[in-house]
Amino acid sequence: MGFVLGPPGADISVIAFTDFGCSACAQFSVGTFPALAAEFIEPGTVRWEVVPVALGFRHSKKALTAALCADRQGAFWPMHELLYARQNVWQKPRNPRAAFQGLALDVGIDTVAFAACCESGRFDRRIKQLTKRGRQHGIRGTPAFLVGERWIYGAQPLRVFRAVLSQPNTAPAKRD
Repeated sequence: MGFVLGPPGADISVIAFTDFGCSACAQFSVGTFPALAAEFIEPGTVRWEVVPVALGFRHSKKALTAALCADRQGAFWPMHELLYARQNVWQKPRNPRAAFQGLALDVGIDTVAFAACCESGRFDRRIKQLTKRGRQHGIRGTPAFLVGERWIYGAQPLRVFRAVLSQPNTAPAKRD
């Protein structure tokens, strides 16, 4: 149901619950995640699943809609990256439509189809499902990471993830 990086048979599975409107999520995504991905996901040690939720931050539901609409054109991960990197751009305006269009243009997708998708409401149900999945796991704040059977809360530095992900006895995460 989420968005996955890394091989399905990886030794360790991580489920990351994030909200595009969350500043701590942006801090993690921009600051920690690139190094974590290079060290653990790209070599195939970790399967990383992002479950984006909309917990009520300013424009977070619209940002999640933008990510899902970008995904229709095969661009979830580039949009994911830009939504966090440029969070200050789309959160400030009363109506972030133009900011999201700019991100879509930068990602290189069809902006007309993207705009129509964002306005259609087609992902309202999926957003509710994703958010419900987070709430079923007890998520009240983001980011939250389920690493095997262990939870990590907040935008922790790479050293914290390195310590947990390097443990040979990290149990695989339960699948939903």
